[in-house]
Amino acid sequence: MPMWVWWLLIVVAVVATPGLLRVLHARAPRAGLDFNIIDDAIHHLDTEDEPWTVFMEVRVSGAIDEAKLRDAVRVAMGRHAMARAYQKRWRPWQTVYEWGVVEEVAVDPVRVTDAERDAGARFLSTRVPLDAAPPFRIQLARAPDGDRILLCFNHAASDGVGTLRFLTSIARAYSGRPDEVDPVEDLAMRDLAKNTEPRTWMERWRRLTMLRRALLDAVIAPPARIATARAGGAPGFGCVRRVISSDVVASKPSGATVNDLLLGALHVAIQRWNAAHALETARIGTMMPVNVRPRERWNEAVGNIVYFVSVSTSVEERADLASTVGAIAKQTREVKEQGTAAALREILFASPTLLVEVKRKLPALLPLGGERFVDTAVLSNVGRVDATLVFGELGAATELWFSPPCRMPLGLAMGASTYEGRLFLTFRYRHALWNEEAAEQFADLYQSVLTSS
Repeated sequence: MPMWVWWLLIVVAVVATPGLLRVLHARAPRAGLDFNIIDDAIHHLDTEDEPWTVFMEVRVSGAIDEAKLRDAVRVAMGRHAMARAYQKRWRPWQTVYEWGVVEEVAVDPVRVTDAERDAGARFLSTRVPLDAAPPFRIQLARAPDGDRILLCFNHAASDGVGTLRFLTSIARAYSGRPDEVDPVEDLAMRDLAKNTEPRTWMERWRRLTMLRRALLDAVIAPPARIATARAGGAPGFGCVRRVISSDVVASKPSGATVNDLLLGALHVAIQRWNAAHALETARIGTMMPVNVRPRERWNEAVGNIVYFVSVSTSVEERADLASTVGAIAKQTREVKEQGTAAALREILFASPTLLVEVKRKLPALLPLGGERFVDTAVLSNVGRVDATLVFGELGAATELWFSPPCRMPLGLAMGASTYEGRLFLTFRYRHALWNEEAAEQFADLYQSVLTSS
C-alpha cells in the first residue's frame, strides 16, 4: 500500500476516533447521572468573581415563618432530584462529570438576614459550590414592608424555568398545597443529546447552516461591546430593577412576541447608550435561552433543559424600535419554524471527546479570539407566570424578580418575568462594566425606549 494511503488512514483515524468515542459513550448504558451537554458547557464558566447563578426573588406582604419555610424547602427538595444534587469527585482522565443525588443534604441552604438595599446584589454575587448538596442557596430577608425570599441556583444544575419550578414547589409546600412532580420524567428530559437529536437530514442541515452563519458573523462582524461607565474592579454583580405595566408589552408590533419586543428595546437602548458614550456600534448580538421542554411539560422539571440562541441586528435594522423588533421577530420565527434552537447541540455533542482537565482550561482561552463568539448582552425571559405563588396565610407574593448570569466581556444580563399583570425587569451587570449610577441610567434609557412603543 502506498505511503500516502497510510498517512491518509492515520489522519482519518485521528480525526474520526474521538467523535466515534463520543457517540459510543453517549449510546452506552450508564448507571450514573451525567452532566448533560449544557450542564457541562456552563460549569466551567462558574468562578468566584463571576458566579454563574440563576437568581429569583419574591416579596410577600408580611413575615415569613422561618420554621415553615425550612420545612417547605425540605419538602421541595424531596420532590426534585436535581435540588439534592452535587458534583461527584472527578479524575483528570475522565471525559464526563457526574451528579450524585442524596436523600438528605449535607448543607443547610437557608440563611436569615435583615433586608438591606444591596442584599440581593451581594447574594447573587456569592458562588454556590457543587461539592456538596444542595446546589442552591436561599436567603430570607426580613423587612418591615414584607419579607423577601431570595433563591440562587448554580446554573450548572438548573436553568431559569427549573429555578422557578423549584420556587413554586417551595410556595406550595409552605401553603400545604399539592404539588405533582414526575421525577423520572424530569430526569429523562435532561438528556438533550438524545432528546434533541435531529429527526431528518434537512433538520441537521438547517442547524449546520445556522452554525456556519454564526461563525461567519463572528469572524467578519464580531458583536459590539457595551460602553463602560464609571466601572470598578470589584468582583460580582450589581442589579437594578424596573416594573413595567402590562399595557406596554400588550402594544407590541403585529407578528412579534413580548420577547421580541424586549429584545428589540434592548438593542435600541444599547445603540443609544453607546452613541452617548462615543462608541461605534455595528452588529449587536444578544444571547437568549430557548426552552426545549416538551410542550405538555413546558414549565416543569428542575435542570438545564434549554439551548442558547444568538439574535443579531445591524445598524440599518436599528433605525427605530419597530424596525428592530421586526428584524428580531423574523429571526426568532425562523428558529421556531425550522427547529434550529438546538443547533448548539451539533457542536457540543459532535465535538471530539475532551478530557475533563482539558475542558477546565478552555474558558481561559476566550481572550485569545474566542470573545468574537461572545454576544453583546443576555436577555432571559421566563415568560408569563400563570401559577400564582401563594405563601399560606400571607397570600400571593407581590413581586417576582429573576436574572441570569453573565461574564465579561458580556457584562449585562437582563431578566424578565411577567407576574400578576406586571413585567418585572432585572438588569444584572458586572462591576467591570458599570457602577450603580451608570446601571440606573441605562435602565432608565431602556424603560424610555420600551414605553415609547
